[in-house]
Amino acid sequence: MSTIHRIFWCAALSCMAMSLAGCGNGDDPGEATAKPEATVSPKAAATSGPSNPYVKNLPQLERASIEEAKQLQQELRQLLATDLEKGEAFRLQTVEKARLWGEKISQYVTTNLAGQTIPLKPLEGRPYAFDDWVIVDFPKGPDTLNLLRTKTTIRLTQDLTDQSADVKDFMMGRRIAIYVKAVDLDGNEIPDMKIPSTLSANRAEMVEGKTFEFYFNMRSRDVVRLDNFGGFVEITRDEYNAK
Repeated sequence: MSTIHRIFWCAALSCMAMSLAGCGNGDDPGEATAKPEATVSPKAAATSGPSNPYVKNLPQLERASIEEAKQLQQELRQLLATDLEKGEAFRLQTVEKARLWGEKISQYVTTNLAGQTIPLKPLEGRPYAFDDWVIVDFPKGPDTLNLLRTKTTIRLTQDLTDQSADVKDFMMGRRIAIYVKAVDLDGNEIPDMKIPSTLSANRAEMVEGKTFEFYFNMRSRDVVRLDNFGGFVEITRDEYNAK
């Protein structure tokens, strides 16, 4: 095999590895002797297992898409090792399947979860209060970051325009930072799921009643562990930085 062909087929494998994110543009797959078979359909995944009160069956959907992508990647490697032409046709089909999975999951969140409120336990003694914490969307595809987006708004309960105000735990220069950790339905911390959110603001804007909107994003590897998700707990910067 020439060097050019080796580069081309390595790129094909790399694209398949990223198929969960919707890599590719859904070209006509053409004919192929092997066709990728779904391990479980999106519809079946969306109704499998117990439904979480806040994210419903989203973890099952995300896991099913990941498991299928891994299986198809393995099949693709085997096919490329024996027949490059058939392997390329198979790759195009798997890319299309990944795109369809992404559409199904995004639509599931938009239809079933957008606007869903999520419980939050705030820190005491902070000069701000939280409004509702809600799920926004889960954009998936080659031009997105593939993050489950949630958001909340904080409202200042006192003026912070004085430079001597004690804000060192949640302000760094012009940046306001809020940190949370995910907990299960029993209130226990879900390991390795601490999420930060920051925004920039001038100290002159820090007056009582001023509101600021924060987005908190969850990665795919977090979403698959939300079966027993019970909400968020606000934490300090030190706790966020601690291992």
